[in-house]
Amino acid sequence: MSKDLPLKAERASEHYAHHLGYPHVWRVQRGRMYSKQDVFSCDVIAIGHPDGGKAWLQVTSGLAASTINSRKRKLAQYPWVYHDRVEVLQLLVDKSARPFRYRFAVWRWVAGESKWYRDEDVQVPREWLKVYREKAE
Repeated sequence: MSKDLPLKAERASEHYAHHLGYPHVWRVQRGRMYSKQDVFSCDVIAIGHPDGGKAWLQVTSGLAASTINSRKRKLAQYPWVYHDRVEVLQLLVDKSARPFRYRFAVWRWVAGESKWYRDEDVQVPREWLKVYREKAE
């Protein structure tokens, strides 16, 4: 695994939140050793959707099923409400293509049923791997 893949995954998740229609997005900043920000175990928080909901995104670039399952278990412990969008995103890389193709495998929490559902994969454009910048109008 590439050393910068986790950072690319976090950047792409920030773009993904904007793509979902959330105008205000915060990515948890990774601190130095022994300093940690924890916002309900999520890496990206998004607010301001027209329906009034919030998005809570946990992102990983790990390939092991245990990586995803541990994150899903941790997020399932919080008392989410029906209008919260809680998702676990896994950045996957298709190395058979040049340039590499990226996609998110998406697991969505449904609070009313207290279950995880696998959504369709989301293709990650190359520009999503870079730092998000507001587009000038």
